[in-house]
Amino acid sequence: MNSRREEFGRRLRAEREARGLSISELANRTKIPERSLGLLERGRFDDLPADVFVRGFVKSVTRELGLDADEWVRRYADLSRQLEGPGARLSDDAGRDISAPSAGGGVGGGDATPDGDELGALARSLLGAGRGARRASLTVAVVILVIVATVTLSLLLQRPGHVGDGVSALPAPTARAG
Repeated sequence: MNSRREEFGRRLRAEREARGLSISELANRTKIPERSLGLLERGRFDDLPADVFVRGFVKSVTRELGLDADEWVRRYADLSRQLEGPGARLSDDAGRDISAPSAGGGVGGGDATPDGDELGALARSLLGAGRGARRASLTVAVVILVIVATVTLSLLLQRPGHVGDGVSALPAPTARAG
């Protein structure tokens, strides 16, 4: 177990305890499972779901505790990068790779090449910029799909316009005298 991870978890636990909250109370408020909160407070990040979820957990917990959520998420990200080493791959909230390009790839054609942190921040901001537009486009596409499906089903299941359409009338049987 890494002592930096453990220290991060201890600090988080200390902040929770300073506010007089139990793990179950915090779990109820944040909707994060108690088990996940316990693993987070013990610094056992490898036993938690994907990194994007851990960042979300850190953000939710720190907001609930009245802390600077962005600062705590930055601390977690820095800790993750330090632990993973120089070849670590960064990803955005959707799990896409936003790592810095390899040396010599250059950015913007200038002589000064930004370091990995600057590139990661740039990539995150660029990927996050169109998020609202993508969600709006997806919403419109889903609405159109629902409308098309509804019209198609209504045409396929349409009943005759008035009684007797497509039905031939048979004469009533007559009684034979006999």
